[in-house]
Amino acid sequence: MSAEAKSSVEIVPVFDQMSDEYNEASYIGAVYGSLLTVLSLLAYSFLNEWEYLGASYTLGIICLGFIWGALLPFLSLPIKRFLMSKKILQLRSRQRAYQHFLKYNVFNTKDRTGVLIHLSMFEHSINIIGDEGINKLVDQSIWDTMIKDISEHIQKGEKVVGIVNTIEKCGKILVDAGLGQHEEASNELEDDLRSD
Repeated sequence: MSAEAKSSVEIVPVFDQMSDEYNEASYIGAVYGSLLTVLSLLAYSFLNEWEYLGASYTLGIICLGFIWGALLPFLSLPIKRFLMSKKILQLRSRQRAYQHFLKYNVFNTKDRTGVLIHLSMFEHSINIIGDEGINKLVDQSIWDTMIKDISEHIQKGEKVVGIVNTIEKCGKILVDAGLGQHEEASNELEDDLRSD
């Protein structure tokens, strides 16, 4: 990577379709499905002068609503995303980024100068995590600016351009922060894009 050639930094880009399965979306969907079914039955009864449908018929319809609500998140990713809070989506994405940081040994560099750039499409989330040696020199606001830049590229449909630009900017920022190439520096981690 040309960004690494100019610095003693290892940059590891990771791409995920989804950071978690979000199985709890099924439970949330089941509750909503049941509630919507009960409300629909109440509306039906009200519009039909409180016609009694029978206990077994009513219970059967509520069970169908429960099952449909539980299955819907598995059938539709936008519904699954809708059922999960933004806070949970961001938390799971950040946790997944830290898992990748460990899995790909980003911390395993001589001067602790690894950087992980994590994109998770389902969560619409980008995380940049610098190791200890980098965090001493680079403020979080710089990473936040880079995250904003890559987000703008992705929104324009320029995902690859955004990733490449971010990696190049990352290299420049780190050289400016004093992490230029030194004589004994070597490529300590693989340079390929990782995807799970």
